[in-house]
Amino acid sequence: MKLRILAIAVLTLFSAIVAEPAEFRIQPSFSISEEYNDNILLEEDKTEDYITRLLPSVTLKYEAPLWKWDIRYTLDYRDYAKGTRADEAAHKLSADGYIELLNERLFMNLSDKFSRESLDITRDFTKESLFVNQSDKNVFTANPYFVLRPNPLTSITIGYIYTNIWYREDTAVDKADNTAYIESAFELSPKVQLNAGYKYTQEDSDAKDYDKSDVYIGSRYEYAEGSYLSGTIGNSWLDFKGGKSHSNVFWNGSIVHRFSAFTGSLEASLDYIENPQGNPSRVNTYSMSVFRARERSSLNFSASVKEYRDSETKGLQTKTYTGNGNIKYEFTPKLTGNVDFTVEKFEEKLQLSYTRRFLVGLEIEYMFSKGLALNFKYRHTDSYSPKIASDNYDNNRFIVMAEKSF
Repeated sequence: MKLRILAIAVLTLFSAIVAEPAEFRIQPSFSISEEYNDNILLEEDKTEDYITRLLPSVTLKYEAPLWKWDIRYTLDYRDYAKGTRADEAAHKLSADGYIELLNERLFMNLSDKFSRESLDITRDFTKESLFVNQSDKNVFTANPYFVLRPNPLTSITIGYIYTNIWYREDTAVDKADNTAYIESAFELSPKVQLNAGYKYTQEDSDAKDYDKSDVYIGSRYEYAEGSYLSGTIGNSWLDFKGGKSHSNVFWNGSIVHRFSAFTGSLEASLDYIENPQGNPSRVNTYSMSVFRARERSSLNFSASVKEYRDSETKGLQTKTYTGNGNIKYEFTPKLTGNVDFTVEKFEEKLQLSYTRRFLVGLEIEYMFSKGLALNFKYRHTDSYSPKIASDNYDNNRFIVMAEKSF
């Protein structure tokens, strides 16, 4: 899938270059890293290994009046010195295209994303491991849409979205969505925007096929520079083929305020998210964050509570409590340091237990010259559960990486 989409994008890009003057850039880069991992399988009984990674990559950017393409591909070859896992070649692709088919009226967005992602929606295993509880995932999206502008303050968008989601792991669920939508946006004033819309989705899934209708209305009010209120409320009707039908309210609201010393935000939402293990999950989220940026440093702290429910039965499956922090400091123009941490608690309702997880990371980067950098990383994970044996482990990773961009 990814190679086919990449070939189409490259051929289209080439034909566009021939047809009209445009800006075209290509930038290759190469990274090499060595990692020592004292618990590569994330198990209570540790197994260590040394991992050598070679990562050649290329970035292509093309921009013309009616065409825009942004493609980045990375090959990640991994050699496991002690043979805990067979040597492998992982791939990462991000390809985005924008085409204006009819002047200021008809448009097409194309996207293809290939990467390795966590199979568990409640926790991100990619922060701990290169492969444990993960799968290669490809998401292809084609979105043609038509825009009407009855007046300078109003726009009406009518479109169609085709989405194909593929997973390499057999335990994950492949899906194909066909979505038709109409959305209107109105600028009530320079600081107040309103929007409303309707979406109809048919999903063909290896789990349960369903039809879904969404009606929603929202607004955004910028009450000061860098500060705003926004919110959306709507209703979803889900009709599972051979199953039950459900009517569910969804909503989200946020406030972002820029203080003199920092920017703070509060957010709350009830929505549906993609679940590799089945149909979309219904998630309630409540979060807060604080961000501060200075000339040589930045700080970011956040906390959240999430409830994951089955989209069909609405039964509570997992409740998570998360705290995150990140501090970055520029010691010199060439030397920067970064410290981050995550504290999580997972209440597993189906297993009548909980898991506590703590992650901390340290990163130091030195720029030898333009395009040449040396990076050192240390990551530690500590996971504990009184009843879930597979969640009892700790892990230490030491990584040295050199990167050269041309």
